[in-house]
Amino acid sequence: MGRRQKAESRLKKNLLALHNSLPESLLRIWVTAEELRLRLIVGGVDESLKIEHIRDALRRHNTDFIFLTSRVYADVIYYRPTLIHEKDPKDLPNGQRFKNKATGVQNRVNVSPDRDCLRISDAVKLQQVNEILVDLAADDLARRQGMFRARVLSILCHLTPFQAEEKTPAETHEIGVQAEPQPACEPTRVGESYDGNCIMSVSMMEEFIEMSNKHSVLCGAAPTLVKRCNKQGAAMNTGDDA
Repeated sequence: MGRRQKAESRLKKNLLALHNSLPESLLRIWVTAEELRLRLIVGGVDESLKIEHIRDALRRHNTDFIFLTSRVYADVIYYRPTLIHEKDPKDLPNGQRFKNKATGVQNRVNVSPDRDCLRISDAVKLQQVNEILVDLAADDLARRQGMFRARVLSILCHLTPFQAEEKTPAETHEIGVQAEPQPACEPTRVGESYDGNCIMSVSMMEEFIEMSNKHSVLCGAAPTLVKRCNKQGAAMNTGDDA
């Protein structure tokens, strides 16, 4: 089991126990998984707590209803602590949450605890849960940033030099620390009347080579020429393909 899996397992084991430390007057009320998540956040749990954490905790760490008992009403699953339910097993969700079993009209039931009340009832477990949630959120953010960078590099590596120039209005990276190379002489254009395979503009070809080298350094791979642009002159004129 990896570091992240161990952290998630500790988190889910503590969530249900932390919920059961809320005031008994609230624990008597049947709640859905989403209401359980929200009341934990109001009680002081970090807002990065996800509904998936709650559902997985109920599925994996509530064996034999050790923490919570569940009941289904109108195709919705409700939960409350098993110890509370054992005191009054006849008290069911439809009696607390609905005025009329036939019509399904809901009562206005306040399931929310006082703000940050868990800092008083179980500060130690609350701190453990929040530390794990913060670490998991930071790990998720780093993973998303890494995926974004990899995606950007993948896109750049598949651009031709002319596409890269069109889609990147300003260069944002420094390539090494050496000075820009200076041409030994001022190149001149080849006459446009020449009919054959030639470089149409030596100066533009130098720019093309320089841009290709920079692109290769950034991506770590040589660019693949998939399209030629004769309009700018920095390409090969091959007669029928021109």
